[in-house]
Amino acid sequence: MNNRLSDIAVRLVPAESPSDNNRQTTGQATALLNELAEMLDALLTEQRTNLIDLRSLPLSADDFRQLRDTLGEGEVRAEFDAQGETHIVETGVPGIWWHTYFNAEGDTLT
Repeated sequence: MNNRLSDIAVRLVPAESPSDNNRQTTGQATALLNELAEMLDALLTEQRTNLIDLRSLPLSADDFRQLRDTLGEGEVRAEFDAQGETHIVETGVPGIWWHTYFNAEGDTLT
């Protein structure tokens, strides 16, 4: 099977709102969306998975909001507890998931 990103209907377009003029973005969300598109292509062509630890990046709250708004929400969500909670949530883009890991005290680890 020869799957490529261009074979599926995926289009990443930043959401706009009337308050966009007041946002303090760094451009990191746009760079991440481009990186995610490349990762999706690698997933489809090479079955290579990857991850990005967002906590290690200099994202502003508005960058994070732009990323969330653009990726949207999917239908699947899983939560389980293994020495701290783990949440796995589907985005609106096939192949991209939010994974959030918490320690036993409830603090976000990654």
